[in-house]
Amino acid sequence: MEANKTGLRFGFHNHDQELEEKFDSETLYEIMPREGDLKYVCQQLDICNMSVAKVAPIEWITKYAKYFESIHVKDLAKDSNESTTLGDGRLGMQRILDYAKKNCPIKYWAIEQEAYGSRTQLECAAINLDRLQNRFKLSYKYMFKL
Repeated sequence: MEANKTGLRFGFHNHDQELEEKFDSETLYEIMPREGDLKYVCQQLDICNMSVAKVAPIEWITKYAKYFESIHVKDLAKDSNESTTLGDGRLGMQRILDYAKKNCPIKYWAIEQEAYGSRTQLECAAINLDRLQNRFKLSYKYMFKL
């Protein structure tokens, strides 16, 4: 592939539909790890979107650990399909992040939150960054490559 000669790779970030729509009884996200060559394709797992599709992120990263270079760290609210501040939702972030840190070739942790409740975006960003670093023990060296 020409792009690979310059160091570029195709990257994929999941949404819920890639885990719901079936092609010959398999979802796109089941086909991609088997058919994709890690030399050319990297995966970013959005654990919240995966949960919206009613797929357990911990089961997926256990099965496909070597494929995820990046994880979209986003928690799912307890009472809706909206995102929330890390650790306030229903996803069991500690278990997911601990497993990923030890077993996946993670280069980047991407924090995302799309619903903010009564807080501002900056307040949520500060809370999420603090929790990622202090509660979930992921340091800046894991989150940013300068």
